[in-house]
Amino acid sequence: MSMLGTHILAAAARAAGPQGETATRVHMGKPPEDAVTLGTLEPVLDDWIAKAAGSRESDIRMRAMFLMGGLSFSLSEVLAGPALDGIWLSDIPAAAVAARPWYMTYGGDGATEQVQLFDLWIDADALGAGTGPDGFGRAFEGLLAPLVEELHRRSRLSRAAFWREAADSLTASLLIHGKEAGREEAAMAAALQLVRQKGSKLANRQTGFIRVDLPERPDIAEWFRERGGCCRSYTSPGVEYCLTCVLRDRASRVDRLRDHLRRKHGLAP
Repeated sequence: MSMLGTHILAAAARAAGPQGETATRVHMGKPPEDAVTLGTLEPVLDDWIAKAAGSRESDIRMRAMFLMGGLSFSLSEVLAGPALDGIWLSDIPAAAVAARPWYMTYGGDGATEQVQLFDLWIDADALGAGTGPDGFGRAFEGLLAPLVEELHRRSRLSRAAFWREAADSLTASLLIHGKEAGREEAAMAAALQLVRQKGSKLANRQTGFIRVDLPERPDIAEWFRERGGCCRSYTSPGVEYCLTCVLRDRASRVDRLRDHLRRKHGLAP
């Protein structure tokens, strides 16, 4: 295996954490026949879109955005992760990355939900590494551009909306890497370099990070990704905006993230 392949697998294992829990399963080498490369997605997209929102009631726009969010997150988690180790991929041919969705059901007591996740196959020998975020940003844009065009054509959502979702995926995945490595500041700095590049399709000044603590327990604090795009989950009946949805104001985000921290640390009333 090439050194790049070794670094990609190591980064993927880091993102999975000590329990090995990850939404993305990454493999090296030739993909199976039912996986498709990022350059040949068109024949399978209708099926992938139809299943993207799982069991939630949804329209074509929400399903298209869910597919963009899920696939771009998986790609970010695997391909952007090595940046935290100083390895910025700068050449990512679409033919070198293949994907296949898989589906997981979670929940209980009659309230189950199915989610769409991804297996990825990487031909590491076809990848190239550069020296910084500019090359990675261009390569990542090139990898996602055909998907953005197809989703835009099918859903009539703007291309910019899909690129905002991709920027959110990049920042979220790098923050996960930073938390697992104990290097949150470095991970957030790398992420912001990608989404603050002038002229980049990934540029988004609203995507960022927020540190939230508990007033009653200031020792409990955590960094979160703030969205600059919208997954459109709120358009499903009975579903609220996401915790850090761009459609929430800052006070609303902080209040809900503090509630999340209380539940996480067993402090909820």
